[in-house]
Amino acid sequence: MTKFQKTGTARSNNNKKPFTIALEAKNSLDQTLSKLNANLNGLTEEDARERLELYGLNEVAHEKAPAALIQLLAAFNNPFIFVLMILAAISFVTDYWLPLQRGEETDLVGVSIIVTMVLISGLLRFWQEYRTNKAAEALKSMVRTTATVLRRSSHSAQPAKQEIAIKQLVPGDIILLSAGDMIPADLRLIKSRDLFISQAILTGEAIPIEKYDAMGAIAPKSVEADASSESELLELSNICLMGTNVASGTAMAVVVATGGHTYFGSLAKSIVGNRAQTAFDRGS
Repeated sequence: MTKFQKTGTARSNNNKKPFTIALEAKNSLDQTLSKLNANLNGLTEEDARERLELYGLNEVAHEKAPAALIQLLAAFNNPFIFVLMILAAISFVTDYWLPLQRGEETDLVGVSIIVTMVLISGLLRFWQEYRTNKAAEALKSMVRTTATVLRRSSHSAQPAKQEIAIKQLVPGDIILLSAGDMIPADLRLIKSRDLFISQAILTGEAIPIEKYDAMGAIAPKSVEADASSESELLELSNICLMGTNVASGTAMAVVVATGGHTYFGSLAKSIVGNRAQTAFDRGS
């Protein structure tokens, strides 16, 4: 079994440890490849399987639809329904319980109408949200995003291009980029040609910025910078961050971090489950 060093999580809980990709941006390419126990010919299939078990799938935290029972209960968690239930309770006391105590004629028509309205409203809301979540999951299952990597059947075999699902990427994979590709993980560039990356998803800037390998013929610029802050991390020219996309050019890069260990993954973890309620959610 091949031994290799596992790069740690992106940052420690005290948020003082820099991202893995920031550390590798300051290292030479040889140091990065050595730390990842990778080479320019790509990983073997056995190495890839072992690393996938160790690092997990290349997926970021995302919202998941709750169980059907939770959705059903949530459908009745509405201020308007609470008001109707209070009215139903008052109607029950005034139209049924008090007359029953006095031996008078009782009437449950009002209570029945209100309860029926509550049930219909809640069930319709549950059914709409349940169908929407199911449709969204079906659409997601139909979309398959892939990446082109170099893999080998064995250490002595010649590298070959393979198109794999991005969730199967692992640190140490050698990936090939071209115009239109999404950056599937945090990458350290090996070589590039006229590479421009759109970072609008992270910075809001519409203009793509040039990225290049530090070993290229271009004089190093921000590669030498100390990525002590997240803004400086986005300015480093020899790395590409997960979630951005290739506007033009081609490149070869090595995967440094995947999933929750990426910069984008850390952002996703910080916002999952914290969506602010809208006026519609509050029922106002």
